Amino acid sequence: YFYDTLLGFAWSNLVVRTINGGGPITQISIIKKQITNSYKLYQNYPNPFNSSTTIEFEIPKSSIVNIKLYDLLGREVLKVIDSKELNSGVYKTTINFDNLSLSSGVYFYRIQVEGGKGYTAVKKMVLVK
Repeated sequence: YFYDTLLGFAWSNLVVRTINGGGPITQISIIKKQITNSYKLYQNYPNPFNSSTTIEFEIPKSSIVNIKLYDLLGREVLKVIDSKELNSGVYKTTINFDNLSLSSGVYFYRIQVEGGKGYTAVKKMVLVK
């Protein structure tokens, strides 16, 4: 429930609150609870996309995961996943850009996994409005 464009609440298994308009809505869901052999970041789909896109990734062990979106100048535009501890498995997150005022163009998303030797990978995505 949103009181206005700046304050609202949403809930399922947990309650979230926004005080800044909320930005895009993202959700992380596990595709497979399995032990994978390596870290992987897949290309988002669809790409190019209009209002929403999905990013899939694999992690071989319980880790803290960050996924961030950057513009062409390297400025951080969005924290898709912000320091979330996830168990090993294959995950996907769908991002809806309707509430975020981004212009059409090329963006990059980066996964950074903390712990052990760590893992970082970058992929390109194209937003078409």
